[in-house]
Amino acid sequence: MTITPAQLEFADDGCTPYSSRFDDIYHSAQGAQQQAQAVFLAGNQLPQRWQERDCFTIIETGFGQGISFLSTWQAWRNDPQRSERLHFISVEQFPFARDDLARLHQQYPDLAELSRNLLRHWPHLTPGFHRIWLDDGRVSLTLLFGDVLTMLHEVVAKVDAIYLDGFSPGKNPQMWCLPVFKALWRLCKIDTTLATYTVAGDVRRGLTEAGFSVQKVQGFANKRQMLTGQCARLPKPPRLVVPSKPQHCDEKSAIVIGAGIAGCSVAASLVQRGWHVRIFEADKAVAQHASGNHVGLSHPTFSKDDNALARLSRAGFALARQQLQGLAAHGVHFGLAGQFQVAKDEVHEALMRETVNELGFPSELVQFLDVDQAEEKLGTRPARGGWWFSEALWLNPPSLCKGYLSLAKYGIDLQLDTPVASMKESAGYWQLFDAEGQSLAQTGTLILANATAAIQLIPQANLPLSQTWRAVTQIPAQSVPETLPSCSGNAYLTAAFNGWRSLGAAAYQAPDVAAVRDANLAALTEILPELKTPATDETHTRVCARPNSLDRLPLVGALHAPIADQAQRAAVHQLFQMPREPGLYAVLGLGSRGMTWHALAAEIIACQLNQEPLPIERSLLNALDPARFELRTLRRGKATD
Repeated sequence: MTITPAQLEFADDGCTPYSSRFDDIYHSAQGAQQQAQAVFLAGNQLPQRWQERDCFTIIETGFGQGISFLSTWQAWRNDPQRSERLHFISVEQFPFARDDLARLHQQYPDLAELSRNLLRHWPHLTPGFHRIWLDDGRVSLTLLFGDVLTMLHEVVAKVDAIYLDGFSPGKNPQMWCLPVFKALWRLCKIDTTLATYTVAGDVRRGLTEAGFSVQKVQGFANKRQMLTGQCARLPKPPRLVVPSKPQHCDEKSAIVIGAGIAGCSVAASLVQRGWHVRIFEADKAVAQHASGNHVGLSHPTFSKDDNALARLSRAGFALARQQLQGLAAHGVHFGLAGQFQVAKDEVHEALMRETVNELGFPSELVQFLDVDQAEEKLGTRPARGGWWFSEALWLNPPSLCKGYLSLAKYGIDLQLDTPVASMKESAGYWQLFDAEGQSLAQTGTLILANATAAIQLIPQANLPLSQTWRAVTQIPAQSVPETLPSCSGNAYLTAAFNGWRSLGAAAYQAPDVAAVRDANLAALTEILPELKTPATDETHTRVCARPNSLDRLPLVGALHAPIADQAQRAAVHQLFQMPREPGLYAVLGLGSRGMTWHALAAEIIACQLNQEPLPIERSLLNALDPARFELRTLRRGKATD
């Protein structure tokens, strides 16, 4: 699905935004800011209702020019009794481009600072969820670009207030239909409120049928009346055929096993939400395995059908870039110099061209370059054409781990040289033991971020993890042109850092390090045949294990518990029916995309533990669910019965 941007148009007065697609204006002629304050904030009893709360969540139908969000953010900022965190979720099928939003926001000078911060992070206009962190991480805006009903069905959240906005029901009836109201009702709590500018009869009746009670109140400006409402009855929770055990949170404290990128990032995300975290690391320093490579690369991937891998990589890459901007002051070494991906062969080259043409994504996100265009970009002729990622990043993984620890230094207790040999659950707590069976600690919330070592800690989960040994060869930075950006294909060559570029990552079989070094050097000339490889005595090679899952997607979320009873096994058909181990979570199997996955994985875990809105679609959460493989096993067993 391609996202069609809104066209910047104005009504006859020359200042009120107008849509010829819907033949309607975006807000009352009296002003969007005044309308937002009178209809949506006052109609939902804000700011009073968010005061003294840990977290408050608002969902909006129709982001438009974003004035309702900016007005809400401003009101939240100005309230000394505001909630600790504010989540704002907004659906928009036809979003404005960044430059058009900037022009529209010029009419609201008192929102200028907030507008600049928003536009600095404005996402590419691609389908799906886009989470933006603002106000030092205390405010999140999650933009849902796509059809309103499709997007609402993908939301995993419980909301406190609803802004029912959009073009008038007569102009855009798809926004105001019963299925949309029911989708919103499913996200409600018992005290959820709503407000909207319209009092159309179909809207009132539809909201009532969906599960809301509504009433007319005094309207804004020239509208005599508007609607406010509240949840009249709670949605029934999913019927769990196999009930989940209750999660035990020990006063916002947790233990993370593993001090690589996965463990450090999830620990930092929890500390930012007021948690205290202990990290147990078996080695004598952080970032000793795959997270210890000299340089890693990160960019989204793409497919013609925009599959789960492609969508997850976009979401992960966007969050990783946001995180790095906040970590720059904490000693993280990274760069945004772009990357070129060389096609593997002629068939792949044709597919890459077709994919870019069919997706129609912004060229800043991905661009196809033929071999001549690529030569001009790289300064050397590649073997074939391919994809240019102008926003791709490189980073030094050990500094990233240390940056996360520095960011959250007052909330993390790092315990190095502390291997965990076994664990068991008792009365809602996880007890951890060393190799001699001595107790190390206990916790109500445990997060496994220790790659394939997790298998021995919880063998009953049948974690589908494996590892491959890979070699990365360091070559002197001066051995290739200084202006050559990162490249990838059948091999990869990173940007320079501290005088070295990284080249990899050939499969390794002990004990022949020289063979994989030579394989890496040969692979470089396959993608960039004009480059002269350095002498082998100028290089050095590092070998480490790369953890993988069966489907090359990470395992992120609550870990499942075994199902012993055959009748219960037969009754499990969906992931929400899978029983879960109490308080046990995983961030595992990041594979070759740890730089891309880690920030998203950490955000998912933190949101699950804090009952906050999830940052990506329900379908993508299911694609990462650690229980997905066990569910497939159960389904195969039923098919053969």
